[in-house]
Amino acid sequence: MRGAWGIVAILLAALASGAIAGEVKKGAVVVAPVVKTRVRSFQDVVADLIGGVPPAGPAQVSGVIVAMDAVDGMQMTLRRRDKTLTIIEFLAAAKSPEFPPLGTGKAITAIGSIDGQGLFHAQIIMRVSPSQDLWPVDQ
Repeated sequence: MRGAWGIVAILLAALASGAIAGEVKKGAVVVAPVVKTRVRSFQDVVADLIGGVPPAGPAQVSGVIVAMDAVDGMQMTLRRRDKTLTIIEFLAAAKSPEFPPLGTGKAITAIGSIDGQGLFHAQIIMRVSPSQDLWPVDQ
């Protein structure tokens, strides 16, 4: 069920951004037979959904979740190995069928990218051992 809603969200975002032509009528999405020639990347559509800047480059961080905020843009705060705190936006990762159950005190590795404002956008989140010695190296 979650996967179907993800497709609907992407389709609605594409309609809103003008990437495809169409409209919503009586609860159904009606797409015009002609698609506009402007092609947008998946990252651009996700950036529009979360209201942010498209991700800049690949990155990977590991740590323990110290706070979760699913109400304000699906973000969490991660305490990394060096005790620094990193804010991670995980909207795209949450759409994956392999998205693990998360909560404060859980150790994770997030793979994604950092935008121009320093916000980490996770594409993949994996649970890892609570032992810092077993975490992958941050990139």
